[in-house]
Amino acid sequence: MGKKIISIDVGIKNLAYCIMEITTDNKDPHQFNIHQWGIINILDEKLNNCLTCSNYIGNKICGKIICNSVQLPSGEKIGFCDKIRCQKFMINSYEKKQIKKFKKPTCKNTSLLELATILLNKLNNLKIEVPIDEVVIENQPVLKNPTMKSIQMIIFSFFVQNGIINNDSKINNIILFSARNKLKTYDGPKIDASHLKNKYSQRKFLSVEYTKYFIKNVDKWNVFFNSHKKKDDLADCFLQGLHYLCK
Repeated sequence: MGKKIISIDVGIKNLAYCIMEITTDNKDPHQFNIHQWGIINILDEKLNNCLTCSNYIGNKICGKIICNSVQLPSGEKIGFCDKIRCQKFMINSYEKKQIKKFKKPTCKNTSLLELATILLNKLNNLKIEVPIDEVVIENQPVLKNPTMKSIQMIIFSFFVQNGIINNDSKINNIILFSARNKLKTYDGPKIDASHLKNKYSQRKFLSVEYTKYFIKNVDKWNVFFNSHKKKDDLADCFLQGLHYLCK
């Protein structure tokens, strides 16, 4: 069996990872084994702790994350979402002075310190089921998105601490991988992406289609991938790992 890697597609909200290996010496891109594949949602716990809309729609509570909170005389706080019927109920039921705007947690309004703390906790809790030899992290441009670069280096530092200088770990290398190489391993029929206007959308589309091509005969991962909402992120980390292992 070949070396095992964890390939990481850096994201502020969704961070995708794929633990995989090539199972032949000739680096055939069709002879791969995926051990783990998934998404780390950095803000899911913050979003889960948000108040949800308390308006009834039919006989059910709406439950959508709120955009306004209302302070009741009892001190209890309730909220309402941006749906027209929920806003209408709120405005008709409560005084203007009771109603406050609520900012839904996003990466932009969450500090880098908090993002780093959440991410490190998530990485610490990630149960890696097989020993990893190398870590491959998507390299980020320094000036284009400084927060993404910071997230990249937080991940890098995590694997230095928990891999390179940890005597109990097999990790012996951390590679910063250029995103432009992800699509180069594809060896299937040409796929037309000209219906998409910009290069970014074309790359994302091709990344998903190329991944479908490689995993079409791997039932477990084919079902997993095609039923997932974040196919583009999963595809990026898979193709990145595949290209690195086959280069």
